[in-house]
Amino acid sequence: RDELARQFCYAVGIAPNVISRPLESFAFPDKRALKCYLDGSKFIRATGLRFTPMSQVFRAFVHNTQGLNAPT
Repeated sequence: RDELARQFCYAVGIAPNVISRPLESFAFPDKRALKCYLDGSKFIRATGLRFTPMSQVFRAFVHNTQGLNAPT
């Protein structure tokens, strides 16, 4: 998750200032895996659809928000 936040910062042109915390420092009521990855191959085979890479999502976000002013 911290790497995704860093990638977003780079995409929008700001230096990342992301602080990583161990999973244990959050009070989640359920047990969570330290590392987990989605294998979308079965979904792709069943539907023919593909997931959009996050780098492409970030580029589209930057493109779609260029020229917007932040609220004051």
